[in-house]
Order: sequence, then C-alpha cells, then structure tokens
Amino acid sequence: MVYAVNMDQEGIIKAEHLPEEVIKSLPLESSAPKSLSLIEVEKAVILEAMRVTNYDTIEATRLLGLGRTTLYKKLKIMLAFTVDSTSDN
Repeated sequence: MVYAVNMDQEGIIKAEHLPEEVIKSLPLESSAPKSLSLIEVEKAVILEAMRVTNYDTIEATRLLGLGRTTLYKKLKIMLAFTVDSTSDN
C-alpha cells in the first residue's frame, strides 16, 4: 500500500501503481473503475488477505505486515465506509 501511495502523483491510485501480486488478487470485472480510492484498494487487499488465510486474523496480519490492532482499526474503518456508502442510496 505504501508503494502505491508513493508512486501516485495525481492523488489517484491506478492499477499500474500496484504490485503485480495485488493486481492478480483483485477480481476482474468488466465494469470495474479505471482508478480506485485508497480505501477501496486497501479494502481489496485486506479482504484478499483474509480470504487467503481463511479469515485467520493473526495470519492475515503476518501476510499484510500489519499489527493486529492496526488490522482491526482498518477493518472498523472499512465497515464504516461500507455502511456510509450503502446509506447514500
């Protein structure tokens, strides 16, 4: 994630800013947007790590290189972002 933020010059993270392993883990959708917000990219990476580790948070933190508290904070933010996004409709 830090890599993508450092590569970005315009405030938008694009697929070319992401490491290849992250791009391969993202689902392919024909209607996928050309650029994603940082929270959307982070969410995709965290959810993929959780899926790959069979939702084992300790293993996911190791895979992501995050502390357990940081992962829980990010999950909480993701949940709030998801709730906010769905309540706008």
